[in-house]
Amino acid sequence: MADLTIPAGDFGFKVYFYIEDADGNAFDLTDYTIALKYWQANKLETVQSGACVIEGDAANGKVSYTVIENDFPAMLDYEFEMQLTKEGVRQSTVIQTLRVEQSA
Repeated sequence: MADLTIPAGDFGFKVYFYIEDADGNAFDLTDYTIALKYWQANKLETVQSGACVIEGDAANGKVSYTVIENDFPAMLDYEFEMQLTKEGVRQSTVIQTLRVEQSA
């Protein structure tokens, strides 16, 4: 079972993520830039990336990514991570799975 499932070909909607620290608490995103990095499962050479937006107070660890046209046009399995950067720091979250399924 995938960590996240979205409909193939749909776009213009937000997907929300909660970034946690090693203890399971909200990660303080103050001064960070966050990107969603995703790639077709088992094909790391085709990494795509898109900017995320911090939602509300940066200390709550909540970000969103707005799916744009052609991000996920076909029913495939992907892997993804969030990449957090600020001056002198680049961190990636745990890799998760994303399944693109046929829209009803």
